[in-house]
Amino acid sequence: MPPDIKSTLRSEDLISLIDISKAMVAEPNMDKLLNFILDKATEVLKAERSSLFMYNPETNQMESRIAQKSDIKITVPMGKGIVGHTAQEKKSVICPDTYNDPHFMQLIDKMTGYKTRNILSTPLITPEGDLIGVIEVLNKIEAPNKSETFSDYDVNLVEAFASYATIAIRNAAQRAEIHLLNKQLSDKLETIEKELQVKYQYGNIIGQSPKMQEIYRLLEKAKDTSFAVLIQGESGTGKELIARAIHFNGPRAGEKFLSQNCTAIPESLLEAELFGYAKGAFTGANQDRKGLFALADKGTLFLDEIADMSPEMQKKLLRVIQEGELRPIGGKDIIKVDVRLVTASNKDIRELVQQKKFREDLFYRLNVIPITLPPLKERKDDIPLLASHFLDKIAKETNSARKELDKEALKIFISYNWPGNVRELENEIKRMTVLCDETLKAQDISPHILNTTTKISIAGAAGESLTQSKILKEGRKEIEKHIITRALEENGWNITKAAEYLKMLRPNLSAKMKQLGIEKPPLQ
Repeated sequence: MPPDIKSTLRSEDLISLIDISKAMVAEPNMDKLLNFILDKATEVLKAERSSLFMYNPETNQMESRIAQKSDIKITVPMGKGIVGHTAQEKKSVICPDTYNDPHFMQLIDKMTGYKTRNILSTPLITPEGDLIGVIEVLNKIEAPNKSETFSDYDVNLVEAFASYATIAIRNAAQRAEIHLLNKQLSDKLETIEKELQVKYQYGNIIGQSPKMQEIYRLLEKAKDTSFAVLIQGESGTGKELIARAIHFNGPRAGEKFLSQNCTAIPESLLEAELFGYAKGAFTGANQDRKGLFALADKGTLFLDEIADMSPEMQKKLLRVIQEGELRPIGGKDIIKVDVRLVTASNKDIRELVQQKKFREDLFYRLNVIPITLPPLKERKDDIPLLASHFLDKIAKETNSARKELDKEALKIFISYNWPGNVRELENEIKRMTVLCDETLKAQDISPHILNTTTKISIAGAAGESLTQSKILKEGRKEIEKHIITRALEENGWNITKAAEYLKMLRPNLSAKMKQLGIEKPPLQ
C-alpha cells in the first residue's frame, strides 16, 4: 500500500484491511476469492453491491467475472463505460450521478434490472503497472434512508483495498496455473505410462529421453531370452527395477523373482544364502535349507553389487553358471537348477577385470547382454516426468491429496546434478511433501541442493550443463535471485554473512545483487 494512502486512513479501517488481506491471501480458490473480495468491498465502502471485471488482453476487453446478485455476463470494450474508462486511464473514477454521466452505459442497468445511482470504480494494477481488472462499488449508503455519493476518502480506502486484492488475485492465479501445469504434466505422464504398458509394460520405469528409449529397446530384445544380463550404473539409477522388468515381461514371469545384495552379508553367509546347506553342515544348521538358486529354479535370480563378491565366491558362482548345478554346503546330492541370472554393479567391472580384481571368465558369463543405465544428470528431460510420478505415488501411498511442484522448484531440480540419481530425487520429494502444505516450493528444497545450484549458476562453473535445458536457461536469473535473496534473509540481510553462506566474496555478492536488482526491503 502506498505510504500516502496508508497515512490518510483511519486506524479502524487499517485494521479491517489487514484482517481482510490475510483472509484474501489464504483463499486458494479463485471463484471463492472473487466473491469474498466483492463482499468485503461492499462492506468496507458501505455500499449496496459491487462488481468485478477482469481484463482480457487477447480481446482488449473487460469481462465481468462476479457481479453480486446477478448471473448476467457482461463484456465492456476498453474505454467504454465507467469500467472501460477506468481501465483505460488506470485511475479511480467517482461517478456521483450515473444517468447524467456520458460514460455510464444505461444498457447494463436494463440488462440487470438494477438501478445504479452512483459508482466508485478503481483499477486493479500490479506492482509492475499491469492492469488485471476493475472493481466497481455501487450506490453509497451512509445511513438508513439516506444516500450520498462516494468521497475522496472512499477513493483512498478502495485503492488500498484494491492493492491487497490485486496481490491475492495474482497469487490465486499463479496457484491455479501451477495446478494446471501439474495436471497437464500428470495427464501427459498417464498417457505415456499407458503407452508404455501397451508397448513395453515396464511398470515404474519412467523416462522418455533418448537414453531411456535406448534402454527400452535393449529390454525389448533381452526380455524374451534366458541369457544372463549385466546391468551397470551409478547407485540410485534403478538397476533392480530393470531386473524386475526383464523377469516380469519375459517367459519366466509366472515363476519366482528373488534378489540378493552381495555386500549386505558376510561371505560365509552369502554362500549359504545362495547355495543352501544340509542339516549339520555347521553350528546352528538344524535342518536342510534351500539356497536362492534352488528356490529360484525356473525363475530369475538378481544379484546386486556383484563386483564386491570375493574371488572364492566368484569361483563357486562360475561353476554353478557353467554346469547348471550346485551342491549345498555339507550336502552330498547335486541339485540341478534352471535359473536366469541378472546381475548388477555400480562399478566398471571391465576395468576391474583389467586390474585382476574380478574373474575375466565370470565377467564374460555374466555380460552376455550388457545394459548401462544413464545417471539422472544425463537425462534431465525426464525430471519433470519423474517428479510428477513420485507425487502421484506418494499421494497414493499416504492416501492424501496430491501435492504440486512449482515452476521455480522444478527449475532448481533441473539445474542440480543428482549424485544420488533417481533415488535421491524421490527422497527429496518425499521430504518436501512432509514439510509443505499444498505446493512444493523452491525455498523448501534441501539446503545442500540450493547451495550446489547457487555455486553452479553464480560462478558459472557448469555453464555447459546449465544450457542443457531451455527451462533452466530461461530461469537462471530467477534461480540466482531467489537463492541470493533467501541467503540474505536467513542472515538478516548482512551481506558479509550471506557471502560466507554462499561461499562467495563479498564484493562479488554485492555486484551480483546490483545486477539482479536485489535490495533490502524497507522496515515495516
